[in-house]
Amino acid sequence: MRQEPLSGFESRSVRRARLVVGLTFVFSLLACWYAVGLTQRLSPGGWTPPSADSVRAEAVLAPEFRAGPPQLILLATAPDDSVDAPHATAAGRDLTRRLAADHRIAWVNSYWQHPLPSLRTKDADSALVLIRLRGDEQAVREAAGDIIDRFTGAHGPLRVSASGAAAVLDETERLSAEGMRYAEFVAVPLVLLILLWVLGSVTAALLPVVVGVVAVAATTAFLRLLDTTTEVSLFALNITTALSFGLAVDFSLLVVSRYREELAAGSGPCSLGFAARSARSRRARGSGSRAR
Repeated sequence: MRQEPLSGFESRSVRRARLVVGLTFVFSLLACWYAVGLTQRLSPGGWTPPSADSVRAEAVLAPEFRAGPPQLILLATAPDDSVDAPHATAAGRDLTRRLAADHRIAWVNSYWQHPLPSLRTKDADSALVLIRLRGDEQAVREAAGDIIDRFTGAHGPLRVSASGAAAVLDETERLSAEGMRYAEFVAVPLVLLILLWVLGSVTAALLPVVVGVVAVAATTAFLRLLDTTTEVSLFALNITTALSFGLAVDFSLLVVSRYREELAAGSGPCSLGFAARSARSRRARGSGSRAR
């Protein structure tokens, strides 16, 4: 009887099970190490190609003519007084001066620098600071996150909060990281408990979870490698890891079910591959039916 092409490989893998498990463990550790810091490298944008005429025009007009929409907006509120009060004005000018000294900022416009009515609320308790950042989307995201950390909060009589497209991207990154932690520390144990209840065996329940963890580690490492050659969206991380874990659990359940069927039929774990033997069995049953 002709042997299936993969049966020899499967048999050698079963005979060297400890070696295969050890190599898989080492590979997973290396993949996790290589993927460290991936969320900081992935792009939250990517909607507009860098070669677009609008992007190239903004790169020229922003530093030279202070053109382009602000990417980061700081809202400075004086809860106890007016933003026109002397101490609030001094704090606002100091905030503007410190922002203008940052080399990552193309231009900054604030109410205390240009006292326009459109930059202040009608009741004069809040004022705006408009900021345009330099660089591509990755540079804008990194600069915006640092500026938000440094300049939001209490500044003398002012209370500063952040808004704008860059602030939204920074918050998107934070929520994405929280979602990944939630998936890792909540979803994985929950799936393990469900599998333990369905399969009734600790070993059988652990197999889909372990395969899922290995698949996620390999996927994140591949995204890290792909990021060195092209721009990869931040949302790709959540999608690919979810698909990796889901498909790993799905196919592992199929393998566990077939394994139990073969054991129930009297086969041993060190025989030829289950998939190859199953295919030959189906062909044999079909030949017998045609002969009868």
